[in-house]
Amino acid sequence: SAKIQALKKTINKADKKRKKEIAEEVTKLESELESRQNAELLQLKESNSQVDNTAVELDKLSTNENSVEKEEKTFPKVSKAQKRREKKSTKEKEREDLYSAVDHQRKMVGEVGLGLSRLRLLTADYLRQNRDEFLPFISHPETGNMLTEEQYYEYCDQVAGTPAWGGEVE
Repeated sequence: SAKIQALKKTINKADKKRKKEIAEEVTKLESELESRQNAELLQLKESNSQVDNTAVELDKLSTNENSVEKEEKTFPKVSKAQKRREKKSTKEKEREDLYSAVDHQRKMVGEVGLGLSRLRLLTADYLRQNRDEFLPFISHPETGNMLTEEQYYEYCDQVAGTPAWGGEVE
């Protein structure tokens, strides 16, 4: 179209022969432009139909995925008892991990690794030796009251002999 405009501007009104040649060339360029535009429109319509087909296929796939997700979500309901067992198992693993982390840190700073059971014994001994410092911070798990002296020593025995981890105190 810019070429057509440039040709039209070059027409000298006095030169009829040149005017006729330019008019023919302009007509030829316009018809070429129109045919090129029609071809592009046709190509665009074809690509749009392909896009539409692809969109329809994607919708079908997403519908299939949604139905698969719905099928996956229909797992049997986990009972409360099972949840409690899983929670207890997770806590025990975390307790082991905490003692393991302490042992690992000792090794990292160049000290000898003591092992989990030895660390538990040392922790329980330290708790026993410093009863007055720790007793106010440990409460009975069921009543929430401060432990008696006897209960405190039972607690220390649990720390030493089982994978129990009381919490922040240790």
